[in-house]
Amino acid sequence: MRYFILATGLLMFGTGTWFLITAASDLWKASVSRSWPIVIGNIQTGTVKVRRGKAFTDYFVDVVHTYVVHGVSYSGARAGFVKREKNCGFVPTRREAESRLLHFPTAAR
Repeated sequence: MRYFILATGLLMFGTGTWFLITAASDLWKASVSRSWPIVIGNIQTGTVKVRRGKAFTDYFVDVVHTYVVHGVSYSGARAGFVKREKNCGFVPTRREAESRLLHFPTAAR
């Protein structure tokens, strides 16, 4: 019984530590991004992709965008700042992913 309690405590400590590190990372990214220049970008493509596992099927928004900062062209494929954002990450239904894709119209500025 003592080992079970110890193992449970270690598991909870590890999980809590992971959540704390993840949140700190997101806050750091957000604070650094305040110094980034604001530029206009273009959505090149936007599609709904499927991820299939042994016991699940889920969907995600795949968006390719381009932008120019100080004369240098960049492209990206992230639909959000962090993976847990509203329009980013995996969702359980195609309909929900298609709804999120509406936030990224192709050829939009």
